[in-house]
Amino acid sequence: MSDPIAPKGEPTAKDLRRSTDRRVVRTRKAIREAFFKLMENQDYHKITIASVAREADIDRKTFYLHYRSVSDLVDEVIRDEAQKIVASCREALRSDGDKGLDVRSCSKASAWPLPPI
Repeated sequence: MSDPIAPKGEPTAKDLRRSTDRRVVRTRKAIREAFFKLMENQDYHKITIASVAREADIDRKTFYLHYRSVSDLVDEVIRDEAQKIVASCREALRSDGDKGLDVRSCSKASAWPLPPI
């Protein structure tokens, strides 16, 4: 059974509509911010869906509408951060031309310092 929320292949029209719905964007942002806040004081493995939902001021069912687990949330955050870094490096390559790439400029694309897991 495939998960319509976290597709593994190409995004469908429904996925694209959902990713631009302001309510969905706002809820996912609240979930991420709650997760980051919990990460400041807790080990990753001790963070539960209930604690993220409580911190985000949403119901656990709402969390499950967006993610299957805390691991799925982390996977999405890592994918998004990796895409930002790749985009930043591509831009640096375009703008630097023959001068070469300063890798330090690429690492500034990520605002989230990844803690050890």
